[in-house]
Amino acid sequence: MARRRKAQLMSTHMMTPSVRALALRMHDGSAVDHKPGQYLDTIVPTPRGLHFRRSYSIASAPDPSTPDRFQLAVTRVEGGPTSNALHTIEPGALIEIEGPEGTFVRRPEDRDHPTLFVATGTGLAPIRAMLTEGAVGGRAPALGTVVPAFQTARDSVACATGMGGARWLRPASCARSCRIAPRSARLRLRGECHG
Repeated sequence: MARRRKAQLMSTHMMTPSVRALALRMHDGSAVDHKPGQYLDTIVPTPRGLHFRRSYSIASAPDPSTPDRFQLAVTRVEGGPTSNALHTIEPGALIEIEGPEGTFVRRPEDRDHPTLFVATGTGLAPIRAMLTEGAVGGRAPALGTVVPAFQTARDSVACATGMGGARWLRPASCARSCRIAPRSARLRLRGECHG
């Protein structure tokens, strides 16, 4: 079991109308010690005094110059006590975390090869960390193609920011749900929009 630590909220900004970015640092100055693609469990007090545990992917790559800092992207869920609490906390607040955990990471031998990423909403958070990993380490950003699906066109434009050198497959024109479908035995990919 991962040890419980505290992180302090440094700043926030709205990435989309429903997604809030949280920039945090470890309260004790220790390294987050995560790999791009991993997640943290947050233990968040709510206005009713209950503490809820929710997992959030880390949306930033490790930065050797600031190893105690990381970012989360939190979608506000109507009636969701944790997401609503994280959308209202102010800079300076402390959040309990456990982790990092998870095996959705790129193997070192795959980092220099193009990758196809498929994600929706804040599912882009671990992909953002993977794509920006090279840039943080002083190398070229990772090569990748991102196939996103968003609720609105505004969400797609806002989420494309900060995704390294990735190529987006129809990022703004496919503002509703998208699916990738195999076509014939060659498995060619195409994006389809459905209203």
